[in-house]
Amino acid sequence: MSQKEFWIVGKHAVCEAIKNTKRTVVEIAILEQNEFFIKSITSKKLKIVNKKFFNKICNNEHYHHQGYAAKIKNFDKKNLKEEIHTIDNLLILNDINDQRNIGSILRNCLAFHIRNVIIPNQFYKYDSLNLYITAAGSMEKINIYEVSNVNNAIKILKENDFWVVGFDQNSKDTLESFTFSKKNALILGSEGFGIKPLVRSQCDHILKISISSELESLNVSNASAIILYELAKKNRPR
Repeated sequence: MSQKEFWIVGKHAVCEAIKNTKRTVVEIAILEQNEFFIKSITSKKLKIVNKKFFNKICNNEHYHHQGYAAKIKNFDKKNLKEEIHTIDNLLILNDINDQRNIGSILRNCLAFHIRNVIIPNQFYKYDSLNLYITAAGSMEKINIYEVSNVNNAIKILKENDFWVVGFDQNSKDTLESFTFSKKNALILGSEGFGIKPLVRSQCDHILKISISSELESLNVSNASAIILYELAKKNRPR
């Protein structure tokens, strides 16, 4: 598969891409004030640009670019079936389409040692500026498995002894009282619609996060942080 080139912006996104030996960085463009810092992490040739350059690549929309940009190539798609033996815990994003939410979830995954995420390919915009900015560099450290069918991915996981755990605030079973297995696939659904019925039917457990009765639900990225923290806490060596 040919690797497409695209621009990303933001200090963390750009610097982590530069540091990643598996990532092809085609070009680096920065405001002059950032030259000293970038030269401390790379010997690659730099292009000094003005703010108009960022307006152009950001389509005149307001992104927190911090004066850092890089043109990079996307990664080749990863194969879940071929790499399943290297995975113990992973997250499945079921129809979450907001790239900022996806980026924040990936950042949470890195914070709590989850390195593998399954995303339906119709909702994963690998060249999204919002995705890279909110992921804050974690795009370079998380394995993303793009799939055309989440149900088929779940079938592969179950064949390899994963417990499939979905989350729904209407469940009677709570995350806090749940005991995780050694191999877990955690499913988060879209805000407003939740996990799709067919995907839900394949879950071994459906859990909820215990929150105040005054609030109906949490933002999906905030919910992911709580869920991943609980998984990390309960799976710590004793």
